[in-house]
Amino acid sequence: MKLLEIINLVNHLATQYKCTPEEVKVTLKKHTPSKEKQCFDNAYKYVTKSTTSKYVIGYYLYQGQIPIEHAWVKDGDQYLEITLKNVDENDKYYKFAELDHDELFNVIDSCHNAPSLYDYFRFKNKKK
Repeated sequence: MKLLEIINLVNHLATQYKCTPEEVKVTLKKHTPSKEKQCFDNAYKYVTKSTTSKYVIGYYLYQGQIPIEHAWVKDGDQYLEITLKNVDENDKYYKFAELDHDELFNVIDSCHNAPSLYDYFRFKNKKK
């Protein structure tokens, strides 16, 4: 698939959640104790240790081509990859939602796990 087709796919996914994706620059956070293939739990655990960090969910595009639902963190003004061991310059990250500490815990109380996009937007729509 061409990059434009991938971006259109990400935008289509965002319309399902009624949000606007934002491409963000993510930096690899080295030496983070995290488990492979458990991005939602890894991001949740990171945020629980820092009330100033945020839980971010969206899509990670491996090599700019394969969209994978993913979670990472924002610490200060920097987005950090804490699950994957490498971040390539061709990888792209599209943020769909950014949850502060309190909102994350409210969602977890509702869905009983570190939220995926579906969990978060289901919770958000229930509140209305």
